[in-house]
Amino acid sequence: MKNKILVTPLQYLLISAIIIILGKLFLFDLIIVEGDSMKPTLYNRSITFYSKINYGLLNPFSGKYFVEWSHPKKGDIVIFWYQRGNKYLIKRCIAIAGDTIVMEKRKLQIPEGFIFVIGDNEEVSLDSRQIGFIPVDTVIGKVMRVGGSGS
Repeated sequence: MKNKILVTPLQYLLISAIIIILGKLFLFDLIIVEGDSMKPTLYNRSITFYSKINYGLLNPFSGKYFVEWSHPKKGDIVIFWYQRGNKYLIKRCIAIAGDTIVMEKRKLQIPEGFIFVIGDNEEVSLDSRQIGFIPVDTVIGKVMRVGGSGS
């Protein structure tokens, strides 16, 4: 008779917990939207699923990348760390390194290693128009799915 390896329910639970924790640390996460700056795409208090691996392998403890393999593209909705506000912001990337934008009748070229972001609800959004170019290394993820209902 061959030896069979039996997995107990407790082992299934432990393995599942490890997979979920590793997934949350390195692959995906949820964030609750605060404010109306991304209306009508994202609403206040909506729960948003985002990918941590679109742009590289993120160190979950430092917020910096172990390895980068891509950068945000135009149209991506990104989550980045806003140092001065000491919080994460969610905005749409509208320009990447090398692009030229016109702002207040001035042409600005996006420098290497930066992106330009704007909220979909431009009237109330705190974005690159006020805080400047966003360093690519502060981007922690790309919004993949919007769930839950906000106000």
